[in-house]
Parts: sequence; C-alpha cells; structure tokens
Amino acid sequence: MQSPERISTFAIMSDIPAPTPPAPQAEPAAHQRLLHIDLDQLQQIALIGVRRAASFMAVGLNSTKGDELPSLALSNESMWRFFPDPPPEALAQEAVREFRTWVIGNGLRELDAHFNRFLDAVWPAIQLGKLHGQKVSWSFTPKDISGDTNASKKFSKIMQEIGGDDSQAGRLWTLTNARNCLTHAAGIVGKRHANDGDQMRVLWMGMETRLRQGDTEVVIDQVIGPEGLRAPDPSKEAEIVAAWLEREQVFQMGQPVTLEPHELHEICFYYSHLTGAVTAALTAFFAAAGVVQQQTAAAATP
Repeated sequence: MQSPERISTFAIMSDIPAPTPPAPQAEPAAHQRLLHIDLDQLQQIALIGVRRAASFMAVGLNSTKGDELPSLALSNESMWRFFPDPPPEALAQEAVREFRTWVIGNGLRELDAHFNRFLDAVWPAIQLGKLHGQKVSWSFTPKDISGDTNASKKFSKIMQEIGGDDSQAGRLWTLTNARNCLTHAAGIVGKRHANDGDQMRVLWMGMETRLRQGDTEVVIDQVIGPEGLRAPDPSKEAEIVAAWLEREQVFQMGQPVTLEPHELHEICFYYSHLTGAVTAALTAFFAAAGVVQQQTAAAATP
C-alpha cells in the first residue's frame, strides 16, 4: 500500500463568468476555479531520476569491476571491427576505465536533468499558490524558468521565494560542475571546471553512522564484518547515532574525475534529500497562504 498522496487545492477568481454548473453541483462559486497540485506526483519527477541514475550506474559499474574483457566487438554478426579481436590487455583495460567514467558522467547528468525538471514544475505551482483567493485575468500564464539550465540557481531562487533554506545551492553547483567536466571534458579537470584555484572541489552531504559510548565515537563501517559491532568497552552501554555531514572530493588540474560507487550512492541520496527539502518548504508555503491540503489514499500496488 502506498502512502497517502498530498493534494493542495486552491481557488483563483477569474474575471470571466464560469459556466453555470448543474444544481446538484452548485460548488464552487460561479467565478471560482479550483486548481489541484499533487505534491507527491510533483516530487516523483526528481525521484524517478534518482532511481534511474542509481540503477543505471549499478548496472554499468557492477558489471565492469574487473578489467578482463574478451572482446570489444559490438556485434559478432558484422564484418566490421574497430579493434583487434581479442583486444590487447592494455586496450581492454583502458576501454573499461573510460566506460566507467562515461557511466558516472551520465549518472550525474540523469540526476541533474530530472532535478531541473522538478524545479521547473515547482516554480509555476508557487506562482499559482500566490494567487489563492485573488482575481486574475483569464489570460494569466505562470512564469517559466526552464530556460535557465543551472539547477543550483533555480534551487536558490525557489527556496528564497518560498522561505526555504537555500544553503545547499553551493554544493549542488559543484555536482553540476563535475557533471559538465565528465560530459564535456572527458572527465579531465581543466581550467574551465577548476573552482578552487588549480583544483576542482566536489561537495555533497552524506549520512554517517557511529557507535557512541560516553565521549567516544567510532565510525561504523559501511559493511559490518562477521565479528559484528563492538563498543570500545563491551562491558558498558553504547548507542548508535547518525551524523549528517559534508563530503568532499578534490581533483587537481589535469587529473581525471573518479567517484567511488559508495560516493555515487550517497550523491543519489543527496538529490533525494534536496527534493524532499523543496517539497517540505513548498508544503509550508502553501499552508501559510491558506491553501487547503488534503490526503487521498493511493491505490494498492502489487
């Protein structure tokens, strides 16, 4: 069973009469239009991108963990060959390394593109929410920000518009910058993408779990070994805590951009977190504007 969907309903007064509804359906008033925005459906625009990026990168990276590649032939049913078959070991290893870079670049592009589309859809919802209970011309059209392809600028613009926290805009920009480097510069840091002197910094937020005992904290490994978790002093009680902290990767000029699978997994979660932050701020904005918010039970899925 899916969680209930959140529907925001608000009224806008039009300056032209509405068709008179049948008597049993006398609501709403003659000049009133009720608009509905499904917030869960709205955020799915970004979350679909998160799932696509995570799954596509998993397929590409997990299937190329080793450097052994028996052939670089695209099809055995063609007479054309672009490489020796079987390829020399060094060539096969280079192809795998370049492919993994290509996969990472496309994964970041997928995250950025869907988050951009999500922000593009949020902006007109904000403009309509501002008009709740007001009279507008029949020709009114919400403003469009899709012409700006910079996700960090749009994120900041939207959060400032609805009173949200835009402090993550700078980190978001570094991810877009890394995406551009991977896409347009074959993943090699150049002057165009260096954002801190002769180096490129990539920032995001991640979750770290720790075992705390008194004033001592021990970071829990991503994969817990067969020995399990052990506190510094097994004879005393300990607790597991989660820390939300900044992650950073720094690449020097001329260095290839490489991100490990666990880092990419965190980056996917980070985009999911940003999507939730925008949705929460939008929900609060609608509530402050007096917009009615409803929950509808979603249909069960297999």
